[in-house]
Amino acid sequence: MSRVTTASAWKVLLSGLTNSDSFVRCESSRLLGLLGDRRAVKPLTKLLTSERHTTKVTAVYALGQIGDRRAAPILRQIATDPGVFRFPGMHNHDMIRLAAALELAKWKDSSGLVAVNDLMRLRGMEAMLQLGPAILAAPRNAATKPLKAYVSLKFLLPYHHGRLTASNHFFLAQCLAYFSEPAARKQLVEYLTHFSRYVRPEAAASLLMQDASDKNLRLVARHAKKERTPFGRIRFSAILQQHGIGDATAAIASGLRNKDAFVRATAIDAAAKLKLTSLAPTVTKLLADTDFYVRICAAEALESLAPRSAAKALAPLLADSHPRVAVQAAKSFLVCSR
Repeated sequence: MSRVTTASAWKVLLSGLTNSDSFVRCESSRLLGLLGDRRAVKPLTKLLTSERHTTKVTAVYALGQIGDRRAAPILRQIATDPGVFRFPGMHNHDMIRLAAALELAKWKDSSGLVAVNDLMRLRGMEAMLQLGPAILAAPRNAATKPLKAYVSLKFLLPYHHGRLTASNHFFLAQCLAYFSEPAARKQLVEYLTHFSRYVRPEAAASLLMQDASDKNLRLVARHAKKERTPFGRIRFSAILQQHGIGDATAAIASGLRNKDAFVRATAIDAAAKLKLTSLAPTVTKLLADTDFYVRICAAEALESLAPRSAAKALAPLLADSHPRVAVQAAKSFLVCSR
């Protein structure tokens, strides 16, 4: 690739919206939302108009993050008709409509809620469980109130007895952070011994978000010592450091050297979240990792670990053989070039 400029990086990032792979289009949408540049409103609107894959929900979130009210008409349209194929039991169809209504509601615009009134009359929607963390984290106003009321403890708690996948237990653990009732704490404590390595640390994070008391900190620390998976050890140590307990650097540094690509990626994310700048040189080397997802995580991490010097290291990745790496590198290059 010729000399990389912000203009060429922007071009690479936008090109992801028209890639033949729906996951690349999804990733490009997500990154444009994080970038928050209003120039992305028009291409994201075009994508929502033409896209027929359920991954288009990411473009809905992106427009909400950018916050340009010019996107309101397309969000209302999506809340009414998401423009994707629907068959019985496919909750992703409903999720796109509800997500559009939520983004409008964050702007104190109730028009999306009117459009999804048919869905709001249904009980036990799985789409609402997966949207639950985003709904509960949204600002409280008259427009978001009905959505928050739906995602109640009465709605959430029966789910853990049912046919949940590990991912849904993960969403439930995230939701429970927003409730101070004893029943919510009890479920999170149970989740500390869940079979899934993803659910256990997520429950710990939610428990401490709910109440970072000494009692809960000691409880999480005990479970951290019992954790046997490298992923779990990294997550637990990072969560505890965020609350002033211990130092996660050694666990994360070990993870960066792990043979498992997903563990390396997890360690990169943890290093970035904790801003462990001492690990920036190691993360920079992982821009050349053989695994594409590790390269993605390394590029994103440098935005917080080495923003002043990362642009030069990121530039070659804009021509990476994997398009998801290229769009992430383009977004990170733009952030670091600021």
